[in-house]
Amino acid sequence: MQSVMRSILLIVSLGIVVLAQNNRQLVWQDEFNTPGPVDETSWRYEIGKIRNNEAQYYTNREENIRIEDTVLIIEGRRDNWNGNTYTSASIETETFHSWTYARIEVRAKIPTGTGTWPAIWTLGDNIPQVGWPDCGEIDIMENVGKDPDRIHGTIHTEAFNHTRGTQIGESILVDEGPYNDFHVYAVEWYPDSIVWFFDSTRYFKFENTGGDDDEWPFHRPQHLKINLAIGGSWGGTIDTTIFPLYYLIDYVRVYQHSEQTAVSGPYSIVPGNYRAGEIHPNHTRATDVYVTDFMGRLIAGGKLQITTGSLRSGPCIINSNDRSSESILQIMPLH
Repeated sequence: MQSVMRSILLIVSLGIVVLAQNNRQLVWQDEFNTPGPVDETSWRYEIGKIRNNEAQYYTNREENIRIEDTVLIIEGRRDNWNGNTYTSASIETETFHSWTYARIEVRAKIPTGTGTWPAIWTLGDNIPQVGWPDCGEIDIMENVGKDPDRIHGTIHTEAFNHTRGTQIGESILVDEGPYNDFHVYAVEWYPDSIVWFFDSTRYFKFENTGGDDDEWPFHRPQHLKINLAIGGSWGGTIDTTIFPLYYLIDYVRVYQHSEQTAVSGPYSIVPGNYRAGEIHPNHTRATDVYVTDFMGRLIAGGKLQITTGSLRSGPCIINSNDRSSESILQIMPLH
C-alpha cells in the first residue's frame, strides 16, 4: 500500500521551486593567507591509516601539512616516521562546514609520480549514522600517478559504487599534464544534477535518477575532504624515488545561489521515503511540516495545506516535523 501511496501526486498551490543558475554568492572560503597550520575552526585532521589499503600514515605534523606564502602544502614523505614508511596529510570540514547544493571549487597543483593519489571530494554528513556508501560521495577530483594525465570525477552511492563495480564517473585527458600548473577543480551541484569542471571545461554530468536514497542521497549536506594518498587499492605500486611530493592548494571557495526565479504553480507534492505516516489521495488531516531552502535554512512551518503566502520565493523541500526522519516531501513544478 505504501508504494502505491508514494506514487500519488497531491496538487497544491505553492510558491516557487525553480533554482536560478546564476546570482551566486560566496558563502565560504579559505584562501590560506595565514602561515602555519590550517585554521582548526574550519578544518580537522585525519590521523592514521584510514582507508583503501593506502600506504601512508596521515599526520598533522608541520612536515606533512602547513601554509606557506598563501598556499596550503600537503607533503608526502618517505621518512619512516614512527615505523611508518610513508606519511602524508588529509583534512576535512566535517563538524565545521557542510553544504547542500553549491558550486565547490578548489584551485590546486597536484603532484605526480607512480603511486600518487591526490583527491578532492565530499562525503555526506550522515556517514556516522548510515555508513559508506549510503551517505553518498562526490569525487570532485582524483588523479593517479600511473595514469598521470587524466583527471577523474565520480559519484558513489549505495546503488552506484566501486565495490560493486557500478560507480558512475567520467575523466578528462589533459594533454599538457594537470601536474605542471595550478588548475581549478569544481563541481556544480543542483537538485537535479551534479556537473564537473576542469578549469572552464565541463566534462561530466550526473543526473538525478529520480530514484530513492540508494541512487540519489545528494539532497543532504556534504562536507569537503582534501588528501594526498600514496599507493593503495587504486594508487598501486609506489616509485620510491619520487619523494618528497608537494600537493599545493591555492584556495577553496564555495558558492550558493542568493536569488531564485519565481514561477507560477500549480505544484505537486511527491511523497518519497515517507516514514512518518501515509499520504492518501483523500487525506484531509493536516500534516505538520517544516520547510527549508536549498541552503538548509528554515523558511516556513505549519501544516501540509500551506499556501503561497507562507513561502518566500525560493526552492524548498518540505520535511517531516521529525527532523530525524530526513527528507520526506519534495515540492516540484508540474510540466
